[in-house]
Amino acid sequence: MPQVHIVYLGHNNGNNQSFTSMLHVKLLSKVFSREEEAKEARIYSYSHSLSGFAAMLNSTQASTLAQMEEVISVFKSKTLRLHTTRSWDFMGLTLLDGEVAAMQSKYGDDVVIGIFDTGIWPESGSFQPEPMMGPIPVTWHGSCVAGDSFEPTYACNRKLVGARFYLSGFEREYGPLNVTGTGAEFRSPRDRLGHGTHTASTAAGSRCANASYLGGLAVGTARGGAPLARLAAYKVCWYKDLEGLCSEADILAAFDDAIADGVGVISVSLGSSPPLMPLFQSASDIGAFHATQLGLPVVFSAGNDGPETGVVQNVGPWGITVAAGTIDRRFPTALMLGNNVSFVISSTVAAVTILAINGSGMIYAEPTTKEIPQDDFLPTVHVNLYEATKILHYSMFSEDPRVQIFPSKTLTGLLPAPSVAHFSSRGPSSISPNILKPDITAPGVNILAAWPPKSSPTFLPFDRRSVKWNLVSGTSMSCPHISGIVALIKSVHPDWSPAVIKSALMTTASSIDTRSDSIAAGGTLKPSDPFDIGAGHVNPLKAIDPGLVHDIETQDYVLFLCSLGYKENQIQKMVSSPHRLNISCDGKHSDLDLNYPAIIISDLRSAVTVRRTVRNVGQTDAIYFVSVANPHGVHVTIWPSCLVFSKQREKITYQVRVTMLKFSQRRYDFGKIVWSDGYHHVSVPLIVQVNNEKEGAADPITHSST
Repeated sequence: MPQVHIVYLGHNNGNNQSFTSMLHVKLLSKVFSREEEAKEARIYSYSHSLSGFAAMLNSTQASTLAQMEEVISVFKSKTLRLHTTRSWDFMGLTLLDGEVAAMQSKYGDDVVIGIFDTGIWPESGSFQPEPMMGPIPVTWHGSCVAGDSFEPTYACNRKLVGARFYLSGFEREYGPLNVTGTGAEFRSPRDRLGHGTHTASTAAGSRCANASYLGGLAVGTARGGAPLARLAAYKVCWYKDLEGLCSEADILAAFDDAIADGVGVISVSLGSSPPLMPLFQSASDIGAFHATQLGLPVVFSAGNDGPETGVVQNVGPWGITVAAGTIDRRFPTALMLGNNVSFVISSTVAAVTILAINGSGMIYAEPTTKEIPQDDFLPTVHVNLYEATKILHYSMFSEDPRVQIFPSKTLTGLLPAPSVAHFSSRGPSSISPNILKPDITAPGVNILAAWPPKSSPTFLPFDRRSVKWNLVSGTSMSCPHISGIVALIKSVHPDWSPAVIKSALMTTASSIDTRSDSIAAGGTLKPSDPFDIGAGHVNPLKAIDPGLVHDIETQDYVLFLCSLGYKENQIQKMVSSPHRLNISCDGKHSDLDLNYPAIIISDLRSAVTVRRTVRNVGQTDAIYFVSVANPHGVHVTIWPSCLVFSKQREKITYQVRVTMLKFSQRRYDFGKIVWSDGYHHVSVPLIVQVNNEKEGAADPITHSST
């Protein structure tokens, strides 16, 4: 039976769109008896920055196309799923007398953030132009597309500069879109679910005073990370069976358009749980690879499959993968039993008191490591197991058990933060274990942002409440935080590549919470490590001025692709301007060689030397000295131990020699390398797994005889 497949042919390299589309039909016709059948089977032609097409193919046709020399990969289009105010203050971008931080008030006006999600609710205050916002950047070439309940004349403006929707892949998979009755969708960029409105508002929403959830919680001025940045909504996910479903065929079409439209940053809060497909059998990885080559950073959510290890999603080295952390805001609710025993529960849902009148409620027990406030529609209190035991014993032995629940409050600054959210997907990468994923952590728990008033705050069909602001948790929420910060950095440093921006974020990140302790790994009882938080929690103010950066150019990716086993003729098709590059896979290549701002040696069996190159983006004359925190059981030597720069943009390569001091098997140990000039602290995670002991063998040191 035919299914939606994507046929990837590489980079378009400036070829005419009509010509490229014609070539796609010609190639597709080779597996159909007539050209008309090929045209009918084709769903999309990707012909802007990348070359490929989506089509309805049976397994034989797909296999035949995959064997053709001009084809790099053929894969079924999978269905991906969504990874569903105070946060900016928590990161140092504070409001002073109603005014945003200087960095937010000066920068971002020239950057368009493309949001790949469920669409947008254009009437929200978050998407109205900021005062004194200038004209739309001349680099913007996108469109505002009309559709159901979406009139471009009124929907788009100097803030929301573009809106498109992609439905062909979804409808080929699931049939015609439901546009009537219960669960009806909008055949337009308008948001039915709320997820896209929330993420867009988080990334670049305009300032909105007196925002709150249901009028009482998290009261304050809501705003995005880059309030002056422009937004473009690309609706690729559609409401079906109480969730948002996203066809890869539609997602790749959005990438193709967004790159041509002139977006400056792409934000993607969706993915697919492991097992993961190879990098170039994934629409997101393909789209991000082509965007990165053209200077466009792509930010992904890490997924919500934590706290298990190895389940992180969106692991391509060219993307920025974001884990979710908490902020220092909580909503305590006092609960008193009839025997006058009281608790103050920090993890209560927002609807506890608001829906208590004439309704039944629930006291829900769960481990402390998993306590996350959420709206369960019913009045609900989440308690830890100790508190639950007290309540249970009281109810068992009391003749007339009673409980009194007091109104929830909003408190900030009292809770140690951040900690990694228990649901946040963890590393190591199951595709490239020597590439650190996630890269960075940002707020993703109880984030207040804009919401469509026609969508309930819980997604539940029987929830008839209407809100303009909603509290939502997920790596879907942490992703747009980074997207907004990236827009600010790109505005301040327009010549920085996506890799340099990622390096600035990672090497300035923090692994310490507000109590000067290690960031806790939610869902566990241990401190976090880089597989939980990446390089650490983002610090936007430091990321603007990182001192040293690690850059990765297309030539570096050529060697990385060689290490994955791609042939020279394939790589030549995949990269932009191949005539300017050395497309050669001669010699031995390893993903350890990629100039990533983190070092992972996932299979250390003998001493290894790894090289990294840094570029000075700080003051002209600078001297950096190195310090090393050795991972347990290895010795690390850095040469040179001092980096002397005499000009900006100067590059210096350093070597990291890692030698084993223990016998071990399948155990990761964590350390870091820090370069400092006294002001900047450039921190590079160092992760090592020593594998020099045969499984089942006795440790020859521990168990040696005399």
